[in-house]
This record gives sequence, structure tokens and C-alpha cells, in this order.
Amino acid sequence: MIFKINLNDNKQKLLLIDFIKANSLEFSDEIDLAFVVFYKDKIIACICKFKLMIKYVIIDKEHQKENIFSLLLNTMITYAKEQNINTLRLCTCKHNAIKFQNFSFRLLCTSKELCLLEYGYSLFDEFINNIRAKLDTNKSYTSIVMNANPFTLGHKYLIDCALKHNENLILFIVSEDKSFFTFKERFMIVKENLKKYKNILIFPSGDYIISNATFSTYFLKQDINLAKSYLDAKIFSSLIAPCLNIKSRFVGSEPNCKVTNAYNMALKECFKEDNLDLFELSRISINNKIISASLIRKYIAENNFNEIKKYLSDTSLKLIKKCKNF
Repeated sequence: MIFKINLNDNKQKLLLIDFIKANSLEFSDEIDLAFVVFYKDKIIACICKFKLMIKYVIIDKEHQKENIFSLLLNTMITYAKEQNINTLRLCTCKHNAIKFQNFSFRLLCTSKELCLLEYGYSLFDEFINNIRAKLDTNKSYTSIVMNANPFTLGHKYLIDCALKHNENLILFIVSEDKSFFTFKERFMIVKENLKKYKNILIFPSGDYIISNATFSTYFLKQDINLAKSYLDAKIFSSLIAPCLNIKSRFVGSEPNCKVTNAYNMALKECFKEDNLDLFELSRISINNKIISASLIRKYIAENNFNEIKKYLSDTSLKLIKKCKNF
């Protein structure tokens, strides 16, 4: 029998966590649904979900020859349909992908170790089509992806350099709300800073660029997961860039962040494979200090606006004060 776990019940949740950890996986609190299979009062299988993302599809080694995988996946798919969830996603190892494809999951992208699959309505097609409708299909584009937490003079420098290479720029702002500034705040600050530019198109990064679906460990700066960094890079270079006629991407160097530095390395490799240009620019400095959003956040915590204003445009400073009620 398969049972739905009550995630508000600490005893039930602890049983699930213990099973996940016993199978050599780290548990993340980011789940909103879990089904488990019991055998003799012991969990022998589970499947979980967070938003649209299926996670932790685990079957005890002694029971893997049984028909439990079908039970887990059919239960999750049936539940999603009952809740009017039209799309499910899954990130899994390459050797497991065929198992899910047998249940009508579509393979979106394969990197060195991981695959991204999608079931049901194609949100990827929707994401691409919504952007493509706003592009001039006769033009090629360069691109930048930024969190802009917050938007600094360093970000502006990166944009100016990209525009010297190609006057048509697609700028993606990371959509995940896992930053000091909310997505809404970050997007608004960027748009206000760049509103005079008619040749910059600004879009949310959505679920397919540095997101919980493609690169969840990006937001855990202590967790260098090379497999996930390669998957996110490959999705951009092999899927997104060709669909949007993007020929290049600009990134800032990351001397102080091992996670983002590893991501830049993955981008270089994937862009080379797919005949795209990646330009990694050294960070600029003011008063011998490298401009970084983390430095700005530090000064905000200290209420040190004498220092903050050195690294921001007047527009950014005004909006940050408004957002954070300073």
C-alpha cells in the first residue's frame, strides 16, 4: 500500500527523512508532498514533490525488482492531475532517464551526468515562445544572466561591455525568490536603471535558467555541485540559445565564490561544445574594492550608506532605500 505522508506530523516526517538519509541522500525541507510505501511497518520506497519538481524517487534495494516504481510514479501523476497540475519535472541521473521516459516523460536536456525531463504540458515551449514573440527573428543576440541582488555599477559595466560586442542584448533576471531582495524588487531596480536602452530586452529567467529545477545548489553557496552546474549550462547552450538566436553570453569573474566560479567553468565547456562564445570579464574595482552585490548587502546591514553610494547608481540607491525602508 502507498500512503501520503503528513509533513506537519514530525513523527511521520522523521521516518521519511531517515529513509532518505539511509539511502545516502541529503534531505531538503523543500518538499510539499510525499508518498511512501510501507512493508512490515518500515518505509521501503518514497516519491516526493516540491512545486512542479519530483524529488527523492527511492526504492529500497531489496524491493527494486517489485512493481513499486510504477506504483510511485502513477500515484504522483494521478495526484497531479487531480490537483490540476499540468506539468511535472524531474532531474535524474542519465542511466535512470529511460525509466521515466517509459511513463511519457520527455527528455529536455542531457548533460554529463544528469537529465532534465518534463511530463504533461510543455512549460519549456511556453517559456521560449513568450520570449521569442518579443524578439526580432532577423537579429542575433548576446545575453547576460544576473541575480542583481542588488544591481550595482559592476552589473552596469558588464552590460556596457556586452553591448559593445552586440548591440542586441537579452538580459535574464534570476526568478527564484531566494535572495536578500525579492525577484520583484530586483527586476524593478534593473528595469529602472536600463529604461533608456531600447536595445535591451529584459526577462525573468523562469524555471530553466539558474532555478530550483535546473540548479538548486546555486543558492547554497557552500555546496559545489558540478553535475547541476553542467546541467544548467547545457540547457542554456543547447536549448535556450538556439531557440532565441543567442550567439554569446557575458559573465563576471568569480574570484571569491567557488560555486559561481565552477558554474563559469561549466558554461565555458558547454558553450565551446555548442559553438557559442562565452566572455568572462574581470570584476571592476572602486577604491581598490571589487564591486560585488555581497559587499553592498554587507553595507546595507551596517546602514553604511556613505560606502553603498560609491558602488551604485543614484537610481539603484533611491530604489533600495525605498524597498528596504531606509
